[in-house]
Amino acid sequence: MKALAPRHASQAASHLPERTRVALAAIWRATRSVASDTLVAMQISRMASVLDGMPDTDLAKIGIARHEILGYAEQFVLDGRDGSGEPDGN
Repeated sequence: MKALAPRHASQAASHLPERTRVALAAIWRATRSVASDTLVAMQISRMASVLDGMPDTDLAKIGIARHEILGYAEQFVLDGRDGSGEPDGN
């Protein structure tokens, strides 16, 4: 069985009523948003877990106090998502 090519998918979508297309697009955007937020939360959690497993001496070498781990993990992950590829935006 041949998979649907993008042009077939767009032709099929053009047969749907406008309200259905709008509703499906809204559902898709909401699903993507939830998935993206979930991925970010998982990345922050993993980063915080790794940092929490480090000894205080190693944390001090990179300039982080134990009580700053969650904030640092959030900043690191969120700054890395700005598209620059560098956590500090450089």
